[in-house]
Amino acid sequence: MVRPPTAEGYNSEGKSQDHFKPSDQTKERYDVHPGTPYDFVLPHWNERLTWHLDSDHVSVRHIGIRGLHQQIAFSEDSMRGPLSVRVLDEDPDLGTIHVGRWDLNIIE
Repeated sequence: MVRPPTAEGYNSEGKSQDHFKPSDQTKERYDVHPGTPYDFVLPHWNERLTWHLDSDHVSVRHIGIRGLHQQIAFSEDSMRGPLSVRVLDEDPDLGTIHVGRWDLNIIE
């Protein structure tokens, strides 16, 4: 019998496997496994942030946020291979602001 999760939000699906700073700062490509929680460390956070994936064959689930850590997991049916995730701040006064880019490799 599968039980529904009893908690919601950050760490509700287990602790993060790893914490990733933006690749445009670290110059790293990170290996990730589908269904595994990871933290993306954001330079700043607000409710205007939008997430953009460079593939229509990958889906991401936002688990929760704690401080500047956005916990996410990629769905099991996501296409394997390289992926870039971009976060933009849609500021009404300044326009679109690049927050960060994470270069990933989805592996088995």
